[in-house]
Amino acid sequence: MFEELKPIARVVKTHGKKGEVVCVPTDGLPLLLHSGMHICVLPPELQGDRWYTVQSACDSSSGQLVQLKEVMHMSHAEELVGKILMAHVRDLPKDIDFQDPNVLIGKEVYDEQAGYLGILEEIMRGPSQDTWVIHGPFDEVLLPAVAEFVLGFDEQGALHVTVPNGLIEY
Repeated sequence: MFEELKPIARVVKTHGKKGEVVCVPTDGLPLLLHSGMHICVLPPELQGDRWYTVQSACDSSSGQLVQLKEVMHMSHAEELVGKILMAHVRDLPKDIDFQDPNVLIGKEVYDEQAGYLGILEEIMRGPSQDTWVIHGPFDEVLLPAVAEFVLGFDEQGALHVTVPNGLIEY
């Protein structure tokens, strides 16, 4: 049985002389690499490793500085530049769907009081929280994407939220 993999990062450059690499998130995801995580590198080399283990990952303004246990030399790190890092979905945060623009954009959004708010059209990334841009009968609604306001998905895949007081008039 195959386990589901999700692309989470791309190697953009090498760093230092010990085989470290700098990785940036893919598809608007947050920084997800962490120590002990097993990742698959795509496309793989014809010979050699496809699976690696993250030894360390430090967040920085340019992405994550990552050391992989199996990469000990600059020449090996250089071969990884441009590659995509995939992770098992089971190893990702449980709320990953609420952080993945590919899952969220285009979803219908319903408030528990006001009903249909519209379609989630954009996710604005912020330093402390994301903001969802929803267009519909209330024109543009800017909803902070925090656990207090986001309730979840229903069986049809629509998002259910609770809009804070004063954000919309109904």
